[in-house]
Amino acid sequence: MKLNKEGYAQLIEEDIEWLENNTSDTLERKHIIMVLEQSIDTYYPPKQKCSDCGKTVYKSEIDSGTHYMTSCVNMEDKK
Repeated sequence: MKLNKEGYAQLIEEDIEWLENNTSDTLERKHIIMVLEQSIDTYYPPKQKCSDCGKTVYKSEIDSGTHYMTSCVNMEDKK
């Protein structure tokens, strides 16, 4: 079962809190915490509203131009 982003983020926060309270402050712990924090955006990528077509899509698609090359071009063709 896949959690929603808020539920997943809460679990990650609890894991990080446990690590901080139960392990030594080492480079390995810092690395694990960094990976856990980044996993939120990996599993639940941020979304953004496209200023051209108004659709809410993954921010990475807008940044890379792939959304414009597919969805926005098709939207313009339908006008």
